[in-house]
Amino acid sequence: MGNKSCKNVTPEINFRIFVFDSSSTEKKTIIRNLTDENPSNSFSFGYENYKVTINVFCEEENEHFDIHLQVTFSTFFILLIVDQTNVQSLAYVQSKYQQIKEMQKDNENYLLLFTKCDQVSVLPTEEVTKLVKNVGRTNTFYLKEEGDFSTIRKDLINALKKVISNENQFAPCMKKPIIILYDEISDITKAKYTECITQLSLNTSKLEIGETFPKFEVLRSDGNNTTYQCTFSYLPRGKQNCTLLLNDKEVEYLFWEGKTTGKIEGKEIFVNDINEFCFLLEKLGLDIRERNDFIVYWLKELIKYKKIGVLLINEEYEKAAKLEVSGFDKQLRVVIGFFEADGKDIDNVDTIKKVERPTGKYIVEWGAFVIEN
Repeated sequence: MGNKSCKNVTPEINFRIFVFDSSSTEKKTIIRNLTDENPSNSFSFGYENYKVTINVFCEEENEHFDIHLQVTFSTFFILLIVDQTNVQSLAYVQSKYQQIKEMQKDNENYLLLFTKCDQVSVLPTEEVTKLVKNVGRTNTFYLKEEGDFSTIRKDLINALKKVISNENQFAPCMKKPIIILYDEISDITKAKYTECITQLSLNTSKLEIGETFPKFEVLRSDGNNTTYQCTFSYLPRGKQNCTLLLNDKEVEYLFWEGKTTGKIEGKEIFVNDINEFCFLLEKLGLDIRERNDFIVYWLKELIKYKKIGVLLINEEYEKAAKLEVSGFDKQLRVVIGFFEADGKDIDNVDTIKKVERPTGKYIVEWGAFVIEN
């Protein structure tokens, strides 16, 4: 059992903000006003039960902006500063937006558009409206009409508070649920590629789909559930996982990720270290290669915790995400949540019963998500 003395831990939200504007002078002014000239270019504020920390980056100071966009476990915002009295400013921001959009591909990262407005605008209103529509989603905010950058810190904090107040904005994202096929029955000396169909049905009150590989097409949707489908071929390899053929390319597994849209219940336990976590994965049915891949992928996140908390969601997950693969009627699905368990009075790994791994023709799926305490 865990320590019965419970600590009060303030959950943190960390944002990165990238400032883009055609004028380098205004960029520097914005950063000074945002950070009160803090040398670390960062500032913090408290809101509700969160401590919110902001790290500000100037475009020319960050040569690897595209790498920053790919960093996981961190939410970032883009400040696109538009001077509506200047056609060149709008053109700059439009091109920068296209660059960012291409880097992001289809990720649902948040974008903020701040506009600097003078009383007389030389730009057609429809041009600005079009840009706002492209960038906006629900996270488009404006500076005050006078365009005074001295108020940007207050305006930004107010904007972020609105975003934080949306309970779904920081819902855990399920990362790297991968689907692996095994066919131990077929004679591998006579094996050939066989077409196969995968269907993933999500309860949209619990989960929304994110990135997939290959691309999953929407098969049907009734407002409460959405079913996605992809077609590929597989080649049996005995005790080893099947080779999959997608668009004439051989791969090891299918991949998808999802964002939780509602609370998912489960059993909370803790593990003391990586070795004990590996023991848990073994009890849950993963083989040595799957355990290794799981831990390597999540290691940077796991080592952040004083004590690793694990949320087991087997039954809830089955209700939220139904998986069917034609010809494979047995499944082992290991999707769990991580959280900081230090100070929590919860069960340990010894309370978990060993799961029997399927045999014959079956699929294995594993993935995880981070839960902010």
